[in-house]
Amino acid sequence: MEMLSSFRACHVAVLSLACLPRPLLDRFRSSRELLEFSLLNVCNELLASGQLGIAFKHQQKEDEIVLFLWPDQRPVDTVVNEIHESIRSLYQVRLAFGVGSARPFPHQLRPSYLEASDLLAECNLLDDRRVCVHGTNPPAPQPRLYFRDWEERIGIAVKHAGNDRIATVVDDWLDAVQRAKSVTINHLRKWEKEIEIVLAQLEDGLPENHRPKLKHLRIDPLSMIRVHEGRLEASELKDALLARLIDLSDGFRRTEESGRKNSVVDEIARFIRDNYNRELTLQEIAEHFFLSREYVCRRFKQETGENLIDFLSRVRIEKAKELLVNPNLKIVDISQTVGYQDEKYFSKVFKKLEGVSPNEYRRWNG
Repeated sequence: MEMLSSFRACHVAVLSLACLPRPLLDRFRSSRELLEFSLLNVCNELLASGQLGIAFKHQQKEDEIVLFLWPDQRPVDTVVNEIHESIRSLYQVRLAFGVGSARPFPHQLRPSYLEASDLLAECNLLDDRRVCVHGTNPPAPQPRLYFRDWEERIGIAVKHAGNDRIATVVDDWLDAVQRAKSVTINHLRKWEKEIEIVLAQLEDGLPENHRPKLKHLRIDPLSMIRVHEGRLEASELKDALLARLIDLSDGFRRTEESGRKNSVVDEIARFIRDNYNRELTLQEIAEHFFLSREYVCRRFKQETGENLIDFLSRVRIEKAKELLVNPNLKIVDISQTVGYQDEKYFSKVFKKLEGVSPNEYRRWNG
């Protein structure tokens, strides 16, 4: 304690124990505490050799080792890089460090710690250089990696397509993640929140007696994903996510069988109403719902009594009627707005459904 009182400034560094690679975990399979003790030993042996600082386990965050580094002894980036290389040499793995700025010791430790934590959260886990020092290497812009971008595809697969398609969609998402050149701890934290939101919204669509049984199974990418040699290993995350989604899918299947849930036809009708204003083919609609064109046409006709293409035309013409009331809009513009690129074909469909041409409709309703 007497020695600590002699230091006037301190950098706080944080060593992340999240996403530990599988080889390191296998090496210390018998005891996580032994692994943490070994990493602390590496840090403190190097720091003690030149009275460069001290390292200790964060008592409230199990995935962090905290280091106090004295700036007057040696450049802090040199010290942290030496620790990083010592860990790599001993265990053949690379871990991530965030290093805050030098602050008055001990009163300003928290601001330096928060800087280190922020840097660590934005550190690219796929990069060999995982030492981020405040003020020396600002984090690069991070790519868009949102789980919620896959929400619609996942929802359709869970509600209508079955287990094989659910697995395909999850694989597609993980493939997109694997292709990313940068993945950070913040990405993993964001995925946890987004996954739970998507699962909760799907669950809200089920009656109480068909709610999933695996709600207790928490999906935490930060503890389920491993990083090794520049790649993410996500088998544990995939298995947990598939279990939750398949559990939900079973609930939707039971609900539809009991007649208490709208069928896929309602989803198709909603999709058409949302996309009528662009070129929309039967093939695209079928692929969107992971169904065959024949099945979509047959099921839509059975439940609505109307052909799907006729329904699409009716939705477009109803919207066109709303727009024709405005005399400032040209017929050709209205045609394109509701999804018809050919004005003559638009007029033909309009007259077939309404009995009059668009111009005649405008004269009588303008």
